[in-house]
Amino acid sequence: MIPGRWFWPAFGLMVLLQLALPGRMILQHEQTLRQGTEHRFKTAPVDPYDAFRGRYVALGFPDTQARPSAELAALDEAERQRLDTLYATVERGDDGFSSLGQLLLAPPAQGDYLRLPADRVSLMPGDGPARVDLPFDRYYLTEGLAPEAERLYRERRSADAEAGQAWLLVRLRAGRAVPAGLYIDDRRIEDLARTPGD
Repeated sequence: MIPGRWFWPAFGLMVLLQLALPGRMILQHEQTLRQGTEHRFKTAPVDPYDAFRGRYVALGFPDTQARPSAELAALDEAERQRLDTLYATVERGDDGFSSLGQLLLAPPAQGDYLRLPADRVSLMPGDGPARVDLPFDRYYLTEGLAPEAERLYRERRSADAEAGQAWLLVRLRAGRAVPAGLYIDDRRIEDLARTPGD
């Protein structure tokens, strides 16, 4: 038991520590939204009958492969199993859309990258391409816009999945990714969902 004179300072310290972690996470999220580099990722249709769970749109992406670096490809299966974190470079194509580049054991010295838990990466034996579950597979909306946004997303993506009409704007900063907008035909889905018949 803590003596009486130390109780309140110890209690105050405990409260501050409990608030520090969520506060740090919120600060990092907001810094990424304000200062992160913009990247556009094409989306692909998810099961049209289960595109919404609660208040978010479940997103799929047509290209989620990355090339393992030579150092990563040289690891044996036991060494790969011990990995906690991997880093994927992000490359912007000529069409303005971004995709994953190389999969690394450490953050690159320059350029944008994603910090990925190793369990979100499916490595193939040798140097074959790795499949990555992107950390931004949900786009949250308000409850009032969710049903119409879901309908629009399903309708547009089912009609022409190859045209790249739907895309997600993501901001990247120091390996963190924050979705900043879901677009259909270069218009935010929130704006489309508010306009009946559009």
